Amino acid sequence: MNVYTPNLCHILIEEASFAGNVSQDFSNLDALDLDAVLELLESTQDSLDEIWKQEDHKPYPETRMKHLLDVMAGALGRYVQRKLGMLDIWQDSFQQVKDAMRKGITVCERWVSTCSETLTSQYWKRFLPHPWRGEKFVPENLSQLAARLEEVT
Repeated sequence: MNVYTPNLCHILIEEASFAGNVSQDFSNLDALDLDAVLELLESTQDSLDEIWKQEDHKPYPETRMKHLLDVMAGALGRYVQRKLGMLDIWQDSFQQVKDAMRKGITVCERWVSTCSETLTSQYWKRFLPHPWRGEKFVPENLSQLAARLEEVT
């Protein structure tokens, strides 16, 4: 498993020249609640799609985009673990714990789906000026985290 520091994540996101506040929001994940992160993932998908499809500069390299998607997956996985780690499973209400677990799973699954089903399988495969040539990208560690959280819910 690759270990990425928040600084590296921030640098990579900045380098990609993200539109709007995605870079700032991703750098401050811990300040967001799980619902806000789901909104962030939507805007991040749109920004990544813009970067991939831009034609003003050289095309964004596929290997670099895989790396960026993986860095973001790592940041999201650590974020979900930190948020769920703040719960007291013995003292908090069952419903509160269950809802937080469900939202954490949703964050993981949403990013896995964004990477593997939407961007690298549909949007970019069909973009003729700069098609995604490799297999669909699946952030395995985040997918495994979602599966493990699903097991314990």
